[in-house]
Amino acid sequence: MKRVTLGLLLAAMAVICSACSIGALGASGEDVKTMRLAVVTSEDRSLTQGLYKFQEIVEEKTSGKINVEVYANGVLGGTEKYWKVSNLIRSKELQFQQAQ
Repeated sequence: MKRVTLGLLLAAMAVICSACSIGALGASGEDVKTMRLAVVTSEDRSLTQGLYKFQEIVEEKTSGKINVEVYANGVLGGTEKYWKVSNLIRSKELQFQQAQ
């Protein structure tokens, strides 16, 4: 149970930490947002598969206004990096706010 909770926490943290927008315009001239999700698990793991499903649903429901990129296998950083960020969040040394 702890492992599942930790996995979900890391996934949520990845979404929060990695979501950002870029100034690209879509075919209809609307601003396209890109969300980057990074996990250390391999592509065949259920957590990563869930992120791919999330990608599919978000892109479908937003008609392409939100683009989701999934980075598996720790290509954007290893487990140690995620633990450091997790500890900073829990200790409230790291806080997030939406950019204007």
